[in-house]
Amino acid sequence: MICNTWRETVFNFYDVSNTSVNVNFVSSLIINIYSTGMIIFEMGRTSRAIRTIARSRSSGKGLRKVLAIIIESAALQTTMTISNLIAFHYNPALSSALTALQPLVFGISICLIHMRVGLGWTTERN
Repeated sequence: MICNTWRETVFNFYDVSNTSVNVNFVSSLIINIYSTGMIIFEMGRTSRAIRTIARSRSSGKGLRKVLAIIIESAALQTTMTISNLIAFHYNPALSSALTALQPLVFGISICLIHMRVGLGWTTERN
């Protein structure tokens, strides 16, 4: 009797929270894609302006390398969010594990950005 009541409560929780969780994941994806897209747009526009002013095709290479790092980080975070959304619908236990791992993955992506900048991977070697 107690086990059946607990199961009904758990399944009712997933039914009720399903909409809000979907909204949360989808809004996170939209914000991530929009922000990354705007960063790409602005850096591309700035890189073209630098090439026009400097009249050199090689100008703005540093910005393109930074852009590649930002895209890699955004792809890592987007992949984690999409996998969590899929896991929530098919395996709630896996979704709980991915939710616990998500801050770690976000921290790793930020550390990768700092590491690349700190090691000078974004600057051109002469």
